[in-house]
Amino acid sequence: MSKPTLSSAQLITIADELILFGTKFVIVGDEGDETQAQELQTLLYERDCLAVTSYWPVITEQELQEDELPKHMSGFVTYETWAHGCLFLTDFTHFEPGDLNNGQNACVTFSLNNSKNPIVETGCCHMIWNGTGFATPDTWKSCTRPDTEQLKFDQVWPGRIQAMYPETAQVDFSHILPLPAIPDNNHNMLRWIRSVEFENIVAEIKQFNYTHIAWLSLDEGLQAPFVSNAQVLSDMLVHHGHIKQGNVLYFTADECAEKLYENLMCITKPLTKMKMCSTRSFEYNTWAMADIITLVHDGDPNLGTRIPFNKADRTKEEEDHLKHAITFSNAPRPKTFLSFNRMPRGPRVGVLASLISTSKLDTGYYSLCWDDEHQDTCDMLVDIAKEELASMEEKLPGIATREWAKVDWARAEVDNMPMREPVDVERHINILNEMEVVQEFFKARNNKSLVLDSETVMEDNPVNSTEQLTQYYKDTYYSIVHESMFYSDQQHGDDPNNIRAHTNSQGRWNFDMYGSFGGNFFSEKLFKPMLFKQPFIFAGRPHSLKLLQASGYKTFNGVFDESYDEEENDIERLWMINEEIHRLNNFSANEWREAYTNVQYVVEHNYNHFCSGRRLAVTPDNLNKYILRT
Repeated sequence: MSKPTLSSAQLITIADELILFGTKFVIVGDEGDETQAQELQTLLYERDCLAVTSYWPVITEQELQEDELPKHMSGFVTYETWAHGCLFLTDFTHFEPGDLNNGQNACVTFSLNNSKNPIVETGCCHMIWNGTGFATPDTWKSCTRPDTEQLKFDQVWPGRIQAMYPETAQVDFSHILPLPAIPDNNHNMLRWIRSVEFENIVAEIKQFNYTHIAWLSLDEGLQAPFVSNAQVLSDMLVHHGHIKQGNVLYFTADECAEKLYENLMCITKPLTKMKMCSTRSFEYNTWAMADIITLVHDGDPNLGTRIPFNKADRTKEEEDHLKHAITFSNAPRPKTFLSFNRMPRGPRVGVLASLISTSKLDTGYYSLCWDDEHQDTCDMLVDIAKEELASMEEKLPGIATREWAKVDWARAEVDNMPMREPVDVERHINILNEMEVVQEFFKARNNKSLVLDSETVMEDNPVNSTEQLTQYYKDTYYSIVHESMFYSDQQHGDDPNNIRAHTNSQGRWNFDMYGSFGGNFFSEKLFKPMLFKQPFIFAGRPHSLKLLQASGYKTFNGVFDESYDEEENDIERLWMINEEIHRLNNFSANEWREAYTNVQYVVEHNYNHFCSGRRLAVTPDNLNKYILRT
């Protein structure tokens, strides 16, 4: 046992440091050694914090020899869903730090001694006692919150909010402190030193007399690491009286955020309820950067007038310009499909594999980032998939020969095996084959990214809609739109309280995708084909097209087979999307001419709806109720 013994003075120091990181804590101790845990619990109570204790048997030498994990680990998932911090008074030597917290929530872990296992970057949330205090990890030391004025500039604050919530056009926002829910480009929520940032936020509130705070996640869904950390800091601000209950807002692109947050609160039990403000911010962003239609050059490409988003603010000449800026054409095209992508998430890789296997990749434009790290991940997932299949074949006779009647599927169910019926095995094999196709494809390219005619995928996944981008749409018949979120349930796991993301080879080979809470949002990838009057296949979460239709847009059912939108099994839905892509890629020029005749009404409607300048806020109905100075 190498953990240190603590004096009463050290326990007071620990209590004083813990309260800088939150107000709700779990103290994990050893059975038979409850005194210090109880003393610390009392100290936290005296500091107006909630603290619960949990005691577990000390790990034995036999368990170590059998490579058993400490029993405390099994309960950690339950703790981390609601706690702001978890202190391990138990020996930490044999813990796997990477299993403690993968950045999906805001529970900081504290231990008295180090682990013999390598400390991996697990969301930068593990602090170690050095005898006088808890040491700050190096990954935290270099990350600070962006300057508020810079944030306002980057996020177009409050102009972007006022455009999407027109009722706020005349409201003064000077009493609202905007805060970045996503602190850096790496999307690592826990890189901030929470204690330091809490003090900085409090200082700003006092200096400028802010009465409200607004967390900005306008370009993301309701993703676990972002909303969780905002929740803890909000709890602390309200708990200490710096912000009133009801004066905390969270702006997100997730259209389902309000309902999802209600479900989340049942698990995390926050002290403060943040007001979820759902916006169609990507739709607004696409408009703001749609130079091809919204910037009138007046003959000089270096000068121009930006057409206002609000239709009431446009002149007749600007309205006429929008009507004729993009012309629909059913002329033959040299290429069939177009798909702009950057990160190699699972569905994007799966469609690429299908295009390669059917020898159709060269009949369209498809961009995708790839490097040595992505290749290593793919290699690892191929190995995992092979091992899973080999293990099933060994344990259940009949699988290796595909004699399903001989397989004891009941045992597969009881033993919680990854494949529990014939279709699971077939899907697993198909996915393995697809991964191997992509694996060999990029090996032959020396792991070079799949780009179109530029240097990087970043350039091939353009945000601005420019004259140069127009040509890609003129040269292709339809777009394959891959949204950031595809999987129907990225919470996963048997424990409903587990808000971590899970990835496995059977359909979730999604390359380090953050966990989310089951919502949906539409990015600029969707609105660009609408802007250029092009039909599309949409690879997103189930029922996405139905959600899109509810917002006033139309889709292409009857010309395209959109039955995939109703399929909730992720693997089956991706297979159905690939089948429809394969069908479309074999259209003749005459078939495309007929298809374009049938989709013209839809693409014209979508273009006009996109340019309508309508309210792009989903919730709340009237933002003024929540932002007026109190």
